[in-house]
Amino acid sequence: MQFSMVGADAQGRSTVVSVKSVEFPHDPQGLAVETLWAMAAEEIKAAPPHAKDSHWMDLGLADGALRWVMWRLPPGSTSQMHHTDTVDCQVILAGEVTCELGAGEVRLRPGDAILIPGLEHKWVASSEGCTLAGVCRGLPARPPA
Repeated sequence: MQFSMVGADAQGRSTVVSVKSVEFPHDPQGLAVETLWAMAAEEIKAAPPHAKDSHWMDLGLADGALRWVMWRLPPGSTSQMHHTDTVDCQVILAGEVTCELGAGEVRLRPGDAILIPGLEHKWVASSEGCTLAGVCRGLPARPPA
């Protein structure tokens, strides 16, 4: 399993800024926990750089609101390039999907996780489709374009 973190490059384009292997340490009690990502409350207040432009998708989440979602991408389907006012933490449950970014892409398989902090991306499902689950957290509203 791997965890991919999306961030912005020097030109402000979305890109993969880190990838780490998820390895659960041996725990004699039977519980193994791996922290994928954590953010202090004050860091969340920084809105992503994009304005509400033609790629903006309104998920209807107010600042601080949470939504836990699960969705299925049909085989071979492609979403539009988009960005939101949310931090999205996604886990691939079944199938495979490529997350295309402004500068690059990452292929995700079952068990892989990705964090997208309101930056541009689109989903391209494999020939078998893909099922994802995740939590979206609302960020402060963006200015109009």
